[in-house]
Amino acid sequence: ELDVGQVGQLMIMVDAKATFETTGSAITRLVRILPIGLPEASITVNITNTSQSLNMTDSSDVWRLSRLKWLDSKTGLDQAKVTRPYTPIVFNSSETQWVLQCRGRTITVCKRNGLPVSILSNGRS
Repeated sequence: ELDVGQVGQLMIMVDAKATFETTGSAITRLVRILPIGLPEASITVNITNTSQSLNMTDSSDVWRLSRLKWLDSKTGLDQAKVTRPYTPIVFNSSETQWVLQCRGRTITVCKRNGLPVSILSNGRS
């Protein structure tokens, strides 16, 4: 969040393989900036593909800051929705224990002391 008069960065990420037909091709886009409580502003952005594209789908290369595509992501914030590839945890309760199941694993916990009674992974203890 910025106060009036402060300067922040604007990051624009483009999927070059989907956007550019060839090296040397260019796109021009109008970007609308809609600050809360301030008038709308627009800027024209020109992007030219001058070299071979990087694989930006890999978020592990810290040296080239590819992980930045996750900044300000809203993924995983909706508690009612489970983010792929994860699956919901199934919870069951009996008089003496809790049972949690997820992705072929089952953990049974004693209600009295909170310690695991059993742990199964794909049917094996």
